[in-house]
Amino acid sequence: MKKEKYVAYYRVSTQRQGQSGLGLEAQKEEIQRTISGKELIKSFTDIESGSKANRPELDKALAYCKKEDATLIIAKLDRLSRDVSFIFNLRDSGVKFKACDLPDLNTVTLGVFASFAQYERDKKGTEAIKRKANQNPNNQRAMAYIEMMIPKHYTLEQMANELNNSGFKTSRGKEFTPMQVSRLKKRIDSCRVD
Repeated sequence: MKKEKYVAYYRVSTQRQGQSGLGLEAQKEEIQRTISGKELIKSFTDIESGSKANRPELDKALAYCKKEDATLIIAKLDRLSRDVSFIFNLRDSGVKFKACDLPDLNTVTLGVFASFAQYERDKKGTEAIKRKANQNPNNQRAMAYIEMMIPKHYTLEQMANELNNSGFKTSRGKEFTPMQVSRLKKRIDSCRVD
């Protein structure tokens, strides 16, 4: 019986993480624990955001796995990617892979976990956009002005016109539309509930 061979793939999100070993050492330890007694023939490391599809070291790792008939091993599925189509393309590439955090991974559970990883990524992105919009000085001034118009029962279009006529600009330096006023009004309402 031939010995199973593994190729490790590590990914850290930033250059600083890569240089400091933050996250990288934990990934290496997890892989060593998982393959204990089996052969790790090579390893590859990308310093790249998980949302980016361009991963030169992953491409090399996959090619090496095919050439050596080895299994690609990763510490956690989200180190590979948080994008469903990216993970499914890997699955369909013919390269065997294993995630230490999901030892019973199969094609059915892969879909569930990949979808959840993408959901987490999308949610974090949306939260960052909202946080940035809430902290934008143009939006803060406009929200204060909108708040003064609410008791007057202006329509969204009237509010947008009022903001534009008073020289207010959106966070991107554009004129306000009723849709943008609606979004700011929702933020005002959510702040009142909190």
